[in-house]
Amino acid sequence: MDTKTNRFNKKYIERNLIDYYVGRNIKVLDYLLKERWIKKNKLVVSSHSEGSTIGSKLCSIYPKITHFIYSGGNPFGRYNSIIQESRFNELTDTSYRTESLFDDWSLIVKEPNKMNNPNGDTYKGTYQHSIPSINYLRKLKIPVLVSYGTMDYSSPFNDYMRLEFIKEGRNNFTFNSYIGLEHNFFQKNKMGKVNYEIFGWDKISNDWLKWLDK
Repeated sequence: MDTKTNRFNKKYIERNLIDYYVGRNIKVLDYLLKERWIKKNKLVVSSHSEGSTIGSKLCSIYPKITHFIYSGGNPFGRYNSIIQESRFNELTDTSYRTESLFDDWSLIVKEPNKMNNPNGDTYKGTYQHSIPSINYLRKLKIPVLVSYGTMDYSSPFNDYMRLEFIKEGRNNFTFNSYIGLEHNFFQKNKMGKVNYEIFGWDKISNDWLKWLDK
């Protein structure tokens, strides 16, 4: 953020795209894999939230990755999460207008490559981040761990993905759901109040390590 203009830096806006992040990460991995101190037998990609879509696409096109951790993602894309959060907020705040989000989306999909917004996410950025990551995940043959809190707005869609993958016989996927935890694995009650005193990441990361050691 530019402190003088209170706007996002132009270079950041131009690069806030899934394709840019994936391309950048491939270059980083290519560089690291040439280093002598890097182990070559196991290449793990872990991702959370926005990064889950980046990681999903990266794993679908970079064959040297051996394990993938998909955490706090929405397999049906960012815009779906925006809709779900707005619907929840409508329960207590009538100023929310979820229908207007659908109107905005209809404009985005008409011009999905438009780089039009100096104040935030561009149409192209929003569109790329909203491509359902389930499309990338379905291509993966490597072991995948899906972690999510049941109080996350995207939780029902991870549950749905789990149902579909069971039906499809995708035995390379493991699902860990954390009851009562929100997007960043803090405790959240039914009214939407988050308790930041209860930190869930220690258990989450330990579960990741246990999964990798199997």
